[in-house]
Amino acid sequence: MNSTARVVITEISGILGSTSNVYTLVCIARFRHLRSKVTNILIGNMCVCGVLLAITGTVVLMNYTVNVTLMDSVVGAASITTLYMSLLIILLIGVDRMIAVADPIGYKIRMTQKKAGLALVIMWVICTGFCMGVVTPTLYETNMCRFFPETVYKSFVLPLTVIITTAVVAIYVGILVEFLRQRKRAKLQFSGQFLPAIRRSRYLTKMTLFILIVFLATWLPYMTVTLRGPPAEGSSEVAFRTYRWIDHITHGLLHASSFTNCLVYAFTNPEYRKAYRDLLGCKKSQVNPSSSF
Repeated sequence: MNSTARVVITEISGILGSTSNVYTLVCIARFRHLRSKVTNILIGNMCVCGVLLAITGTVVLMNYTVNVTLMDSVVGAASITTLYMSLLIILLIGVDRMIAVADPIGYKIRMTQKKAGLALVIMWVICTGFCMGVVTPTLYETNMCRFFPETVYKSFVLPLTVIITTAVVAIYVGILVEFLRQRKRAKLQFSGQFLPAIRRSRYLTKMTLFILIVFLATWLPYMTVTLRGPPAEGSSEVAFRTYRWIDHITHGLLHASSFTNCLVYAFTNPEYRKAYRDLLGCKKSQVNPSSSF
């Protein structure tokens, strides 16, 4: 795969990713039954990450030169920021859905938009500050070959990434177990006005499980290759060629994820399907907005 083909693929993925994520953001902002749910606010932030990832990836490749400028390093750091923010948001969505599944009646009190918004602001500030302060100079000094200094990567970034990823998987496995355990007794445990809300909450939980699967399948390979970096100087040409091919493939998978999530929303959640259709037809949504699960 030559550089021209990679640029074309990245541009196409960037256009598809930006368009689909912006469309989802417009749906969440326009329809009250979507924006009133904490989970959808978090998904909206995932869409923001998808848009930023599509833009930064395209900018980096289109402006790539042998001599890396400071602006190239800033854009690269922004791309790493969106990758780690995606992981943190997936973790926050997992906590949100765990509470919704374990305590559906008390969920509205435990998870509010104010709490979710505060958590998001803190995560964005810390993640952006760290990446801009550490990744930008490293990219500039190593000519885009390394994202983190070796000591920072081994002592902090790698262990933290492993811990967060393990926590995400553990939370979602717990959600799945609790989800299946409660499925049979839901109708007996809840009745009347709670049943529609419980049903919508389960749709949302099922959707986030699929999001996790897609995210890990596209995020982990790229981050593994990116953080390990290219072969050491003096390695064989075969090693460098293999690295370049793996980098191209994982890079393509990563950018594909920026629009595949929107397909997951549409196929696994009827509220999103209806919102997508209604926005295309310029109609107001008639979905019952009573649930905030």
